[in-house]
Amino acid sequence: MVVRYSATILGLIFLVSSGFGAEKFPKPDRAPAETTAAHREKIQEGLRLHDSRQFDAAIAIYSSVLAETPDDVRALYELAFTYFAKKDYQNTISVVRQAIRYKSLLLGELYSLLGNAYDDSGKADSAVDAYRAGIKVSPQTALLYFNLGLAQSRAGKHVEAKGSLQEALLRNPNHATSHFLLASTYQRLGYKIPALMALSRYLLLQPDSRRAADAIVNLNEMVLGSVKSGDKPGNLVINLALRPDSNKKNDEGDFGPTELSVSIAVAAAQMKDTKESPFSTIASAFSLLGESISDVKGKGFAVRYYGPFFSELTKEKGRTEAFVNTVWQAQPPQGATEWRIGNEGAVQAFDQWLHSYSWPNK
Repeated sequence: MVVRYSATILGLIFLVSSGFGAEKFPKPDRAPAETTAAHREKIQEGLRLHDSRQFDAAIAIYSSVLAETPDDVRALYELAFTYFAKKDYQNTISVVRQAIRYKSLLLGELYSLLGNAYDDSGKADSAVDAYRAGIKVSPQTALLYFNLGLAQSRAGKHVEAKGSLQEALLRNPNHATSHFLLASTYQRLGYKIPALMALSRYLLLQPDSRRAADAIVNLNEMVLGSVKSGDKPGNLVINLALRPDSNKKNDEGDFGPTELSVSIAVAAAQMKDTKESPFSTIASAFSLLGESISDVKGKGFAVRYYGPFFSELTKEKGRTEAFVNTVWQAQPPQGATEWRIGNEGAVQAFDQWLHSYSWPNK
């Protein structure tokens, strides 16, 4: 069964529910009807019509199925999804509220669709209520945590957003936008190394996305920006991201020594008589990051989730360079193209390792 997600990503404005007058949702206490072979064919025809933007025709197909079998949750979901695509949010909400009365594998997707429909119709509080209610009945649906995290982020509740996005990634480590938004949240909260790791993971998943170029600019600043030229020739100044509340920023792991190691690697590369290429400098920085990560104290999400991955980067020759080559694909630093020539084997080995790597999960 193919499940289609209707999550709206960035660009929506969410507000977090105050907790008063929370939306009430029906309990899933009904058994859905099994979709017959004939109805499966009709639903497939409805999907084709939807994909060609013939929404009214698709709605007619799904309605004909439901006229014969009102308890067909798959038909209800597709009907609601098409109403949502048509921007008919009132009917989307009405159909979804009918569908969530049934015990089905689509409950998580239905609640996500319901939250998006509430939000697009200007009912932000109800949207958040829907995501929370969905998590209660379908706690393994990563998209619900992502949508909740996005809502919290838009409302300026970044600590709460951090927790929701982490829960999303424990359920779907390959959801690129969760890594992207978590990196942004980490930055807002002052977690430099966790932000660097999360943004790197986003670029591993989507190295050629529309956000990639801006993400690389941000990543370059994180890796290289802490080392600046001093007021005298040959002098370098290392600026660490220390804050008045820096002692409170260790709940993700104590990354202070790691940040210093990365900065020292960058400074050392710039002080050499023969200056290293930017590619080599970045690779050296990530090598030191990976080597120091096993010494990071604490049991926070960043050290437990991202830490082992970056530690493993340093255990095979050429793996860190292949990592940098992939992450910086949209804007290769000087020296990246030259390194790749003659190192295709290392790139292929990295790709195989990357796709077989097991991320922590629930």
